[in-house]
Amino acid sequence: MVKDIPDFSFAHRRLPTRSRSPVAKKPILGTVILCCSRNQLVKFSELSLDGFRMMLAFENEIASPNQPKSEKPSPNPSKYILYRPTVSTLLQYVASAQKEARENSALVLYVSADGEKGFSMRSGSDPHPRPYSKGGIMLRPEAKPETPASGLYVSKDCLYSDDLLPFLRRPLLFIIDSDNSGSFTSLSSTIFGAPILVLASPHRSLPGLLEPEQAGSLFSFFLSDPVSAFCFTISRSVMTAQYYDELQSIATSMFEKLNNSISTMSDL
Repeated sequence: MVKDIPDFSFAHRRLPTRSRSPVAKKPILGTVILCCSRNQLVKFSELSLDGFRMMLAFENEIASPNQPKSEKPSPNPSKYILYRPTVSTLLQYVASAQKEARENSALVLYVSADGEKGFSMRSGSDPHPRPYSKGGIMLRPEAKPETPASGLYVSKDCLYSDDLLPFLRRPLLFIIDSDNSGSFTSLSSTIFGAPILVLASPHRSLPGLLEPEQAGSLFSFFLSDPVSAFCFTISRSVMTAQYYDELQSIATSMFEKLNNSISTMSDL
């Protein structure tokens, strides 16, 4: 018996509610902002494949009428999907979401965009590190960067890590999918004390796989449906139902261990 891998069936990969550890006094997911700005991407109108995957990744499972109240999922967070916004537009959405956020809720910001290298990455080491020297990500790829008299390669349509500093006063989950994701890994909770988690994609794709503009980002694929993404990396689109169910069991066990570890962390 063979079983096609369900690329867009997300309910099967969710961690069962009964296996989740109680997380007391931990931030819960509030508003989700999904920003997709890659120059070349798979999209339907203004909804990219990566945005679609991440949107469903933050959808809670539908509760059964007979399901105990203690096991019913939380309400789905509000979501905003932005396609190639300006930097000011994105920051307005972030500011508005934090202003309206409930107590003990975390903002989720997902940005998929092409990287824009900074001064030190374009012309060697910068002897005097300056703001934005690590570069950032282009939210409007059709815009042309500017080079001021200082020689620092900057763009008003590029999002830099320092642009997010004012929003670190509240809990933040920042997911960055870019070939320059490393420029945002310096964001830290030590500034204002609010918890922050940064999930950064690799700088390059695995060799031999389809490029993101052909099949979407492998990073967002793993975040939304890790089992199917793993099968994609080993070129297994058809397999026995028993083998597929075994993979699901392994993934569920891994998620349970991760959930238990995260729930006991004091700095989250």
